[in-house]
Amino acid sequence: NAIPSWSWAICLKQGRLSNGTITLGGVDPRLYVGAMQYTADTGGGQFYQMSLNGMTIGGQQINIVEQQVIIDSGTNILLVPDGTYQSIKSILLSMVKQSIFTVRYPLFMFLFVFDSFFSFPFPQGVCDVSSSSTLFDGQCFYFTVQQLQQFPNLTISVPGINPIVVPPASYILQNYGTNFKPGQFCLGIDNTGANGFQIIGDTVMSGYYVVFDLQNTRIGWAPVSKNCGNLS
Repeated sequence: NAIPSWSWAICLKQGRLSNGTITLGGVDPRLYVGAMQYTADTGGGQFYQMSLNGMTIGGQQINIVEQQVIIDSGTNILLVPDGTYQSIKSILLSMVKQSIFTVRYPLFMFLFVFDSFFSFPFPQGVCDVSSSSTLFDGQCFYFTVQQLQQFPNLTISVPGINPIVVPPASYILQNYGTNFKPGQFCLGIDNTGANGFQIIGDTVMSGYYVVFDLQNTRIGWAPVSKNCGNLS
């Protein structure tokens, strides 16, 4: 009887005092902005889990082969089955082909954007390497802030809440993985195989205050506030 309700919540964001804040027994309105929205917890007590309506990247639908997604802050990144992973790769590569026209001269190469998807061509790691040496093949690259921002947002849609937005900085991670050199960026999405799990990890959660309401069998999401990691 130490806490008022059978629930807890977490935000994962570096602050002055810590790298996140856990709330026991309720929802702390200081830790999020906007409205808290809820979706059903479909994990049956084994996992924290949500039904999946769909995923997009750059506004294009990703092929979904698993209709449930687990939430696990003990997982660093976004994990998806092979069919979904290959779909994300295919969409990004197709966007490159649609948005870049290359004209070669003896000493110079000029890139012209002729499609409305992006205002800038894709950075290295997608368009300037062989199809077997991309970010999706475990390779890591140096990116500037501007280059990183050229990648599109990934969105995850579940019933009852606004789409969960995953910006490039949350799925292309600096000094992550096993193949990087200091300062390089690697892909923060991994392939779990043909029949693998689909898991939202802490890089996706980092933009949100997430509520695990066991009493009502539901999971809440709201954009995280600046107070995360700053409350004593």
